[in-house]
Amino acid sequence: MNNLNLSNEPGLTTRENEVFSMLLTGLNPKEIAYSLNVSYYTIDFHRKNLYRKLGIHSRVELFTRFMQKIPQTYAV
Repeated sequence: MNNLNLSNEPGLTTRENEVFSMLLTGLNPKEIAYSLNVSYYTIDFHRKNLYRKLGIHSRVELFTRFMQKIPQTYAV
């Protein structure tokens, strides 16, 4: 699967950034695991690490974090 790179957060590993991007596209952890040919638990591990590193606790906060990075010229 070719993903858009929607995230390039400093401090995250390449895989964590990949999971971040895939979560932003609306995929759930099971779908991400299937697409990357890894265990659901591996994706859950990466998701928990990126949430901890970003100081967030939910997907809503993840989307908010992403939206804050979009320049105002692209905002609706």
